[in-house]
Amino acid sequence: MAISMAGRGDLEKNPEAGWTTGERIVAKLVAVLRQVGEDVQPLFDRANITCPPNEFSTGACRRFGPERLHHLYSLAGTALSTHVARRAGREPLRTADWRMLFLCLAGCRTLRQAMQRADEFVSILNGRCGRMELIESGSTAEFRIDSEWPFQTVPSLVVDMIGILTTHSLFSWLIARTVPVTVLMSYPASMLDVFDSGMLPYPTATECSCNGFRFATEYLDYPILRRSEDCENALGTDLAFPFDVNRERALPDVSGQVRRILFQALSQGYEPPTLEATAMMVSQSRASLRRQLSRKGQSYRDIKDSCRREIAMDLLSRTDLGIEDIAVRLSYCDSDAFRRSFGKWIGMAPSQFRKVYAARARSLDYPSRS
Repeated sequence: MAISMAGRGDLEKNPEAGWTTGERIVAKLVAVLRQVGEDVQPLFDRANITCPPNEFSTGACRRFGPERLHHLYSLAGTALSTHVARRAGREPLRTADWRMLFLCLAGCRTLRQAMQRADEFVSILNGRCGRMELIESGSTAEFRIDSEWPFQTVPSLVVDMIGILTTHSLFSWLIARTVPVTVLMSYPASMLDVFDSGMLPYPTATECSCNGFRFATEYLDYPILRRSEDCENALGTDLAFPFDVNRERALPDVSGQVRRILFQALSQGYEPPTLEATAMMVSQSRASLRRQLSRKGQSYRDIKDSCRREIAMDLLSRTDLGIEDIAVRLSYCDSDAFRRSFGKWIGMAPSQFRKVYAARARSLDYPSRS
């Protein structure tokens, strides 16, 4: 059931129809903090918000740009999460917890694996993040987030909603594609009037058996395009769902996305996706992808061969895998096809390259790796 709500008290109405989603949500968040007795002035000072708190939620928030509002949103969300967690008698999540989660998920191959790993990650946090679970059923899937609060209040609702939308934003960021969802809330519809009708970015069903979001199963096979080096920027700017601050800045260009998809599949021993499948993963038609790569003097085959060459040289120089095993790892039909390709790339046979590298490593006393 999609929510339709009107506020009350400090949250009594939507004062300006032209407000952005970010402005409206951060105004509501500040109002809830004030209602539970939290001092928001230190948060305003840290975010360089130069207006009295009692004016912020009635229109003054519109005087500030998205970067400062994003900063305040992050600070206020953390403050409210801490308030609710302490009331529940448990420690709140720390910035280090989020950073470790990012690093864990950036090493995954697909969205499905990332969601499964998120479940494993929160299970070791001693209850500070509740539970997460991926459920697949035919053409739809649910990512369930059970915060396990011993109560249902407006502050816990806001914390849960922010957690759901931030988690969704994280998963969408990992695959560089927004996943259309229906938000699931276990709260009664009457409690959701903290948000104005239409303010939330996705349809929301209430009185569900769990919190989380429902989406099409097909997205689970999308590849993870982000890497650990992208995480610090994301922690600073990319994942504030109401603002989309600098979301595209860290996104690799199309050729970079193609390379990441192919390299990840090959390095983990999977069959690389076809040109058509890769085009779908980067939201392009086959013809459009070919044109964009051509403008950079590249082709799908060139990128695939480059990934194969890089992985082959690494495996030959740093492992004891046999030539046949490496050929299988790189999805060649047989070892002879791999030998022919490697000879064209390097000018010598794979076995000769291995011997040359080993001799050079001994002379330079390089450390070996099993």
